[in-house]
Amino acid sequence: MKRSLLINRITKSSTQKIISAHLEDTLESFDLNQKYFARNKLKATTSLCISCHMQIKTRASYKVISALKNEQEKFSNDYIKAELLFLARDYAQAEIKYSSYIKDTIKKQKEISKTGVSTSIKNIINSFRKVIALNTRTFFRPKKAIDFINRFDLKELSTMDARELKSRKEELMYWAKKDEVNVNQNVDEVMEKYIKGEKNQDNHVNKLVVSGFLKRKLLVETDKKEIAKSLLALSKVERDLSFSYFYSFSESYLMALKSYKEKVFNK
Repeated sequence: MKRSLLINRITKSSTQKIISAHLEDTLESFDLNQKYFARNKLKATTSLCISCHMQIKTRASYKVISALKNEQEKFSNDYIKAELLFLARDYAQAEIKYSSYIKDTIKKQKEISKTGVSTSIKNIINSFRKVIALNTRTFFRPKKAIDFINRFDLKELSTMDARELKSRKEELMYWAKKDEVNVNQNVDEVMEKYIKGEKNQDNHVNKLVVSGFLKRKLLVETDKKEIAKSLLALSKVERDLSFSYFYSFSESYLMALKSYKEKVFNK
């Protein structure tokens, strides 16, 4: 069996276990009359799916993708449409809908509030985060992410959101001058350079770029130790990203690492 095929099977199996456990916990919470908690867990299911679906398209998923894209026409909110298109991996259309949502929401906010008070609207910053992730983790297009941020006047956003986007833009500027991380590079060297150390602790873009590098590496790597290191590194990077970007799938990579060691290293 090819190494990449083995890794795909192991990670999919681990992911399936996590999603199944998540849904079982959601139903259990509802049955215990913890309906508010169950509602939040159900909302998090979408993030679980998005975390896993930021992968290369496969022939097996085309029907699901088409069905999801058809569903987005039922929603009037561009943010919900964007999330569904993102899940369906129609990233170009998702980016258009995120942009439309940000623009319309800022306009409405300005019309509602004439006091000059700036408030944070969660889905606005979430929209920016998804577009940044798309252009760093899924594809390496940091300049496109910068162009997206530049479409909007950050003064129209809340102070907190504007501050975050200013930081992300500075981080993106570094990568706009660099090439994509070569998939043949050593995992330890990449982690040491871009993730470890005090100066990299809050660098979200570094973590997104490295996450994309590690996922691509798993598709082509043949060295057993590098594959194991990639899974462990992914669990750490994804755990950090989960606080701002996606529901955590770090446990999935740790489960995959355990299964991989059992199958390949026999221990």
